[in-house]
Amino acid sequence: MSIINPIYLLAFIYTISNFIGYLSGIQNQGYIFSQNIAYKISSTSYHLAIISQISFIIMILLFWKYFNALKISNTPKKINTPNRLLVIYLSMYMLFNYITGAGIAGSDAEFTDYNIIIILFIILNPDLIFIVMAPFLPKRYFFISSSIYLASTLLRGWMGGVYIVMIILLIRMHKVKFKAKIVRGITILTLIIILILPILYEIKWGIRAKLTPAEVTQKIFTGEIITYQQYIESLNDTIKRFQHINNIALVIENASMVKEQLYSDQFRRPYENGIIYNIYCRLFENCLPDISVHIATYYYNGTGSWNVDPGFFTWLFIFDPKSFLFLILSPALIYILSKSIVKKTGYQGLLSLYCFSFVYLFHGWYAAFYNFSIYFLLIIYLSNFTVRSYIVRFATR
Repeated sequence: MSIINPIYLLAFIYTISNFIGYLSGIQNQGYIFSQNIAYKISSTSYHLAIISQISFIIMILLFWKYFNALKISNTPKKINTPNRLLVIYLSMYMLFNYITGAGIAGSDAEFTDYNIIIILFIILNPDLIFIVMAPFLPKRYFFISSSIYLASTLLRGWMGGVYIVMIILLIRMHKVKFKAKIVRGITILTLIIILILPILYEIKWGIRAKLTPAEVTQKIFTGEIITYQQYIESLNDTIKRFQHINNIALVIENASMVKEQLYSDQFRRPYENGIIYNIYCRLFENCLPDISVHIATYYYNGTGSWNVDPGFFTWLFIFDPKSFLFLILSPALIYILSKSIVKKTGYQGLLSLYCFSFVYLFHGWYAAFYNFSIYFLLIIYLSNFTVRSYIVRFATR
């Protein structure tokens, strides 16, 4: 029997987490966001919210079951990845963010303050390039680039990098059979992550509070954070990261108002996202905020680029025809991507596509999904060019 399929693991985690949020919302007839912000939400809105979440999970699983039933090569196909260049590029990005403060959660620095150098990172997003390439990297370069990626995300006050790397590990291990040694390794790794959750959260909130790495490290070694209460709080916060029932229920409860805000150009539609749209709107200077930023700003008094997860099917309840058409066409887009990618990458590439389509679309991260799809297609189709420059030959050997 093979190692657990990450698609089914994601479905299980998200289903359980969202039912916890759903039951909590029903019981409390709403939720408390902060000391000064609380919302009363009807049971009907929570019912519709959980139905939309489970419907999305079922949709992804049905697509996966269809393609998994086809005769797909289970032998990993060779993708010529620029291994050394990836390590250098990730290191450059980590140093740039650390030195300038751009991209760090809670920082006032913006990418627009560094137009000359940041244009490279906007067009070629290092995080997404790593996510696309990581399942196909040689073992040595995978561990090197993963370490840099994890350090980079933690230094930006984002703990999701640990989650992303764990998904990639399961994708890479899809052919590994269950053995006592493997089971012990996975169990130990899981326990270590659970044990260090308070430390990870201390790093996250320390960076966002603009503490230096030295100050965060000092606080960790004082032992102030390794308490039972800290474990409960960090575990509870981790579970919340896998569900956004409250945000969806809030939109459903205020659907008419949200629709008016959409029509008055206070935020953009789901298809108005990604690198292509960003280039277009920057050229014509008509960039609108995403709905995730709008919800955070309007309902939670957020500032700057702070955002919350809106979910995929949230747009159904806003009753906007253009957005509704997008939701209908989205499964067709996933189908086309599946057909294109499976020819070049086999089972492993298809698994990667579905895992990250699941994560990005479930949370409503449309820009990340579009960019991931574009990078994935470009990388796999350009990787097998026979004509290579000296630099590319050096980078891939």
